[in-house]
Amino acid sequence: MSLYRQICGRSALAAALLGPLSLAAQSLPPAPFLQQAYEFNGAVSVIGAGSFLAQGYDWYRYSPCQGAPFASTPNNFSLDSPPISASDFGVSPGEGFQYSARGYNQSGYGPCSNSLYGYRLALDPASVSASDGGSSSAVSVSWQASSGIVTQYEVLRSLLSSGCGEVIGTVPSSQSSFQDVTAAPSATYFYRVRALGQSPVRDTGHCSSAFDSGYRTFEAPSNLSASRGTLVAQVQLTWESPAIAAAFSPRGQIFRRVPGSSSWDLVLEAPLNQGAPLQSANDTPPIETQPFEYAVRNAVTVGASDYVSPLSNIGSGYTAVRPPASITASSDHPGGINLSWTVQPGAASYNIYRRTFGSNQSFALINTSSTNQYLDPVQAGPSFEYKISGIHFLGGEGPLSPVPVQGFRPLAAPSGLTVVDGPIASVITISWQAISGTSYYELYLSSTSSPCQGSPFGVSQDPFYYAASPPANQSYFISVRAVHSSANRGLCSQSVPGSSGSSSSTTSSSSPSSSSSSNPSSGSSSSSISSSSSSSTPNSSSSSSMTSPGSSSSSEGTSQSSSISASTSSMPGSSSSSAPGLECIASDLSPVRDELLTLQKQLQRLTVRSYSLTSSVQRVFKQKARTLALVRAFGRNLELLLVSYYQNCPLGGGCRIVSQLPAKLELHQIIATLRSRISALQKLSKRELSRSSGSALKRILMKLNRKLSEAEQIIELIPDLMSLCG
Repeated sequence: MSLYRQICGRSALAAALLGPLSLAAQSLPPAPFLQQAYEFNGAVSVIGAGSFLAQGYDWYRYSPCQGAPFASTPNNFSLDSPPISASDFGVSPGEGFQYSARGYNQSGYGPCSNSLYGYRLALDPASVSASDGGSSSAVSVSWQASSGIVTQYEVLRSLLSSGCGEVIGTVPSSQSSFQDVTAAPSATYFYRVRALGQSPVRDTGHCSSAFDSGYRTFEAPSNLSASRGTLVAQVQLTWESPAIAAAFSPRGQIFRRVPGSSSWDLVLEAPLNQGAPLQSANDTPPIETQPFEYAVRNAVTVGASDYVSPLSNIGSGYTAVRPPASITASSDHPGGINLSWTVQPGAASYNIYRRTFGSNQSFALINTSSTNQYLDPVQAGPSFEYKISGIHFLGGEGPLSPVPVQGFRPLAAPSGLTVVDGPIASVITISWQAISGTSYYELYLSSTSSPCQGSPFGVSQDPFYYAASPPANQSYFISVRAVHSSANRGLCSQSVPGSSGSSSSTTSSSSPSSSSSSNPSSGSSSSSISSSSSSSTPNSSSSSSMTSPGSSSSSEGTSQSSSISASTSSMPGSSSSSAPGLECIASDLSPVRDELLTLQKQLQRLTVRSYSLTSSVQRVFKQKARTLALVRAFGRNLELLLVSYYQNCPLGGGCRIVSQLPAKLELHQIIATLRSRISALQKLSKRELSRSSGSALKRILMKLNRKLSEAEQIIELIPDLMSLCG
């Protein structure tokens, strides 16, 4: 090296003489090693290490050593690995290149160096602006676009005015604004912007010196509504509110006050679930049915500070009127069912709901009452169920009473009650005006004029009744009550006195509340009126006359006696053994007759369902009129037989009664008629039984056959009875 310096320092002649010898022995310089590229004083400075063999270095922006060099620098020959450097002043802010270099000497260019990226930082915006509460959804951040080369802008946010803060968003260089939707409502932030150039390496060591503070408004919840008299003990609140980020510990706050007050009471503060605002809640106010005003707002926590939204609109609400706890339904009012209940606080009126008892129907609103009483003018007879709700004086219907109350309108008292002798000896006929909706009638006997005292001595489905004549010279009173069901018993009629005297139909009763018969074994006697139930269709017309047992079958609309009476009277000199079999026949025929009446009712109820039955079963109901007529005719003849025998059977005397029968009521005619009816009924029921596919009808027809067979066996005993009576 010293030799080279000496040669270079000599004269041109010496160099010319010595140069060829030195150059011939010199090698090409090795590739330099680039170590660093950085921005300095508006340029990109590149430094590295070279070689003493290089006379100088050319510098390139494109690797490997492509294009024209942007600079050429001489070499420092004082070191074996001299430092080399170059500054690129042609780079714009934000621009960068892959720098390389190579050395040269008299022998030529050496190989290219390694590649090293160098760049200038992009210029950060000179001004930044942030909105102050212009929106409830975001803070608007904007800035002045930077000169030079910019690929992106980073928006930074901090709760402090110093420092760059954290990056909250990145936008391309074509944009100069940003919407910060993650800002906590009402919290103040400081915003800066960082410009990024072409460098693949993100430089976080700088940000704009310019900054601005901003915040988003805290939007108040809206559309608050409060329930008005629909919930017991509670007011339901609902409202709308924007979502709030869960990072800010959002909470919902509910306030309540008395109308007219200027101060609010916080009644509930609850966290918001997963950032979604609380939008419904129930409040239990201190006083039921009193109106209160409500408002809601949201709250967040940012750092050590809490921020709240404005209050929502004001909603007014109140609890519902509680359903009456005590309801009564009185069934002693002739005009309907009288309902009464306890007065409920806050109620201006009450809604009355009704349905038929035992049905699966929903309760239907029938009326509204401004008091705690209501008379429902329903039809007499059927039972009904009631529920009641209270209506708030400001509006709003409360819930229905949980337990229904049952009631019925009593049937009217029967009128036109009469007691006459007949239609045969020792029999009286009691008749009255029919009452609509009646299932049957109860008859009462009393020694006083007080009606319906004690237990009934007889029942009837039709508005007339046959009873055995009481002994002569006995005063008595008869009264009647219409009954819809065992629980729905109507009003009692006025008492009607019976006749007294040896030729009149009078009866004395030992007790108005019971029906007694003499005990055959005791030898004592007492007078009473008793009865068994009778046949009738509910829709049949009423008649007080009796059909001859020898007459043909009556039409479907013809009525017959609905009951048969039996009383025992003492007959001196008679004995219970004088007519053996009478007591047996009487006791056996009566239940058979009652069973047939039950079958008759079941047949009639089935006709109502005939439209839903199969066509084969409907054929049975084409014979309905004939079937029911035969059953009625059978019942009438059987009743006449019992009128004749049963009243004196226990103490004998049956033959005497038989001998007093008029010709049209002779026993052989009764027997012939009964046998005819049995035969016709058996034939019809067996035929229809073979055709029937309906299980309900089939069971009734089978039962009818069995009962007819039992009746036929009993009737066969009657000739023996006739022979006893001569």
